[in-house]
Amino acid sequence: MSRYTLIKGSFPIINTEPDGDTIRFRPDDPAIVEGLGPDGQRPRFSQGGTQLNVRFEGVDALETHFAGTRQQERFGDLAGSRMLELVGFTSVTRNRQRVTGAQPETLRGHVLANTLDSFGRMIAFVFPTEHPGVDGSRVFLDLPTLAQSVSAMLLAEGLAYPAFYTTLPVDLKDNLKAQSKLVRERAIGLWAQDAPSLDRAAEVADLRAAEELVMWPKLFRRMANYFQSGQSGLAGFDAWLREDPRNRDDYLQLPSGEIGNMHDLVAIAGNTMRLRFRPEDLVVLPDSFVPDPSPLPTPTPDPDPDPDPDPDPDPDTDPDTGPAPDPDQGQVGDPLRLVAALVNPAGADPGVETVTIINRAAAAAAVALDGWQIRDRQLHASLRQGQLLSGTLAPGETLRIALRAPVQLGNSGDELVLLDPAGQVVQTAPFTRQDASVEGVTLLF
Repeated sequence: MSRYTLIKGSFPIINTEPDGDTIRFRPDDPAIVEGLGPDGQRPRFSQGGTQLNVRFEGVDALETHFAGTRQQERFGDLAGSRMLELVGFTSVTRNRQRVTGAQPETLRGHVLANTLDSFGRMIAFVFPTEHPGVDGSRVFLDLPTLAQSVSAMLLAEGLAYPAFYTTLPVDLKDNLKAQSKLVRERAIGLWAQDAPSLDRAAEVADLRAAEELVMWPKLFRRMANYFQSGQSGLAGFDAWLREDPRNRDDYLQLPSGEIGNMHDLVAIAGNTMRLRFRPEDLVVLPDSFVPDPSPLPTPTPDPDPDPDPDPDPDPDTDPDTGPAPDPDQGQVGDPLRLVAALVNPAGADPGVETVTIINRAAAAAAVALDGWQIRDRQLHASLRQGQLLSGTLAPGETLRIALRAPVQLGNSGDELVLLDPAGQVVQTAPFTRQDASVEGVTLLF
């Protein structure tokens, strides 16, 4: 399970322009939103500092009004209409994209947020219900609760693409990935027309052709900007992407674990494009990401010829071993857990940050720590080795570990990742800028 900031409020809909993955939100306490990270990023409020847009975590719906363009009309409009239904609005009328009427005109609800994007929007899971918790408190987001989010429901109905960023904890990403794979294999919703894709090529000679296709929206946004810059045909698209690694050639974590770019996603022949990877197998890295100049290790070849590395379409059941382990409990038999961390010590941080682990194994089952490691978010995104552990830990005992290079925790929000000697993720423990805002406070996971 993962911690998010609970923010209560309402969804005012009149005179707004929502689409399938964005809605206006009026927080009861705007100051809570100000506490979200990253450092230097402020929320972009409107209506006298009372409202802001929420960008749904984990999904990307077809664009209905991006820089004067739009994607395929049917699924773009369907995602926007269905999103409003899931939130609870009925009898919605529009003038173009602007909502002019709805029943009711505003609805109560809450979001679970952990960051702001570069446009000042809140990135969050949206829930059309009241929450019993304290506004602004840190709450766990488990998988049953995730399934009740608007993001998960849109994915399940095939009305949005998956869009995973490093702010999304690994257990939640893996669950949404499995859901996306199942819906895609059943050709539900937009997946029946998904092209260009790994399975189908598409002709994209100009912007009009791109607008008629159903494709991963992040790729569409890049193509729209490309054609609007005066380009024709796809001959110059690869070079155009590479000219601007920050705003065009996004850093991506590829299915192999290697760090690539947007240009690595596409295969172009003439004006025909095909994708080399599926959207659910990619993680988009933040603009602040700095690639490691050292060479990456060569990935071990997958003996399975299936290009999708996750052969199980059901996120809850393994056909060979029965129910999958609870993501919060690590793999079956994993004895070590992160239980606490001092991420913002009083004074200078280097050498004083700590993390505490526990051996929860049965009596007499001491754990050899050799080969276990701890990473921060950026180390894990780039698959670089973290801080290696050593020694042994008796059952029921805890160990407080002083963190050192290469692990460097950010006070604007970060994530601790615990890996076993086989390199498998046992636990992720994210925290936000709000969590780390007070010096000397130990966080509990």
